[in-house]
Amino acid sequence: MAYIPQDIPKWSGLLVDNLHFAAVIHGIKGKQNEDEVEFVLCRLGLYKYRSSTWNKISGGFKMRFALAKALVWNPKLLVLDELLKAITEVSKQVTDSEDIETVEILSEDANSLVKKATDDPKSSKVKTYLKRLEETATSLGKIATPILTIAKGISTLL
Repeated sequence: MAYIPQDIPKWSGLLVDNLHFAAVIHGIKGKQNEDEVEFVLCRLGLYKYRSSTWNKISGGFKMRFALAKALVWNPKLLVLDELLKAITEVSKQVTDSEDIETVEILSEDANSLVKKATDDPKSSKVKTYLKRLEETATSLGKIATPILTIAKGISTLL
């Protein structure tokens, strides 16, 4: 099981070295290590940041890095606190009653997504919840950009 906490722990060194280390400690070595790291770097749009350090990347890319670090070793289960945190932050910013209802729908879909992904990550329902999450976040506009970014990042991995 891989876990991505709400507050991503600071790391030192280069992003690519941290990914190689995460793979090695989970038994992925040699060519397979190289291939897995290259794959997640490309898949999550981190390739041009491979030689970056913590202080050189934005919060969104730190989240992508945390996701890459978790996925590089192919866990059977991935627990994401960040998605729920992002929804909580958006809910604090909305004031319009229609937007409040929309955030409640986001929260329900996110909770359903996490539960279903925990039971069966390959289920078609996971993709359905993600799609609904993306559509609902899009309807909220710019305020929901962090949610949309996380949902799209997850979608690219399915």
